[in-house]
Amino acid sequence: FCFFFNDTATTEIYTLSLHDALPISVCSNTLCYKEVPPFEKRIVNGILHLNITQDPNKWTKEDIQRMADEIDEFRPQCFQTDPVYLSVFFKLLKKYNVNLPNYKPNCLILTYEFCPKKCLEIIKSFWDIPTHIIYGTTEAGFIFYQCPKGNFHWMDDENFLNFKPIENKPNVFEVLITSFRNPYMPFMKYNTRDLVYRSEERRVGKECRSRWSPYR
Repeated sequence: FCFFFNDTATTEIYTLSLHDALPISVCSNTLCYKEVPPFEKRIVNGILHLNITQDPNKWTKEDIQRMADEIDEFRPQCFQTDPVYLSVFFKLLKKYNVNLPNYKPNCLILTYEFCPKKCLEIIKSFWDIPTHIIYGTTEAGFIFYQCPKGNFHWMDDENFLNFKPIENKPNVFEVLITSFRNPYMPFMKYNTRDLVYRSEERRVGKECRSRWSPYR
């Protein structure tokens, strides 16, 4: 499980110590749980895998209490999560009257999908901490990161992108990924089913580049 950043503003992520990241999604590109392993068994390479339920809408009060307690026990420097999962977690904290974890991570990474604005509002109302937004998939890993200006930037040369136009939706496209990051399972024009729109074009030297934003 690795972080990939090409932006000098985020290189401090590379220096995280043992208790560095805490994913909240049930599966990553290296690990899925079919049972309910104990706390110690869910720590892999210094990373605690917090969630053990496939559907966050089925989290019980006991699930929310366990995760809140484990955040306090593990004390992660960096917390990585799907933004929808974390917003559901915070909403259920309030619904079940479970106390917010006393410990607050140093930074937050929102990834796996484009972060909806409403989810970010909910998350910031509970944890107003430095936040990095990264778009990626379980199959291909991290693909884009969002800069402070709100633009998404392609991260490395192991992924190649195509944009498939959507019929009857001008300027809206599906994201297709070709990835050779995993030599044992490359992807050729894998359709993520996520939608983007081309917000503007700008000229860099003789080259015209487009800016892409999530389609909501």
